[in-house]
Amino acid sequence: MPNPGHRWITTGQEETLMAALTATPMETSDVRRHIDVEYGILYSMKQLHVTLSEMELRHAKPYSADHKTR
Repeated sequence: MPNPGHRWITTGQEETLMAALTATPMETSDVRRHIDVEYGILYSMKQLHVTLSEMELRHAKPYSADHKTR
């Protein structure tokens, strides 16, 4: 149960966030900053991961292409 004094992203905000992520893929820290700037909600990194998981979004560590396969 959320803390009554804490704001959480709404369903409508989730939809606009999903549209923004579809248009421009972001790193997790950028998503956190985007939510803070756009909605005035500052998530901890743990809560952001929970929220993104609930939205069925996955995060992955970027990797560089193997120079031998080019």
